[in-house]
Amino acid sequence: MSDLKALPRLRDGALKLADWLADPQPASAGALNVFAGTVRNEHLGNAVSGMSYHAHRALAEARLREIEAAAEARFHVSALVAHAVGKLEIGEISVIVVI
Repeated sequence: MSDLKALPRLRDGALKLADWLADPQPASAGALNVFAGTVRNEHLGNAVSGMSYHAHRALAEARLREIEAAAEARFHVSALVAHAVGKLEIGEISVIVVI
């Protein structure tokens, strides 16, 4: 995951899962856990046609890296957390967590 650590965590548009699985896991990892959150078609019984995500880029980038660092320190794992900004359609990936 070393090459991925240099990439921005906040991305314009839908995230692509393959982008975040490009680097091999460390040999000591023993597992790969992936969470991909997608835009769904309803919320509390109301239809949703898509989502528009906005962020203060510098603050969001720092916070995503803080979340990674906290997970790594607490659980002794390698972690990546990414979030999309902008307009996303139903089924597109808005957040990815790779452990």
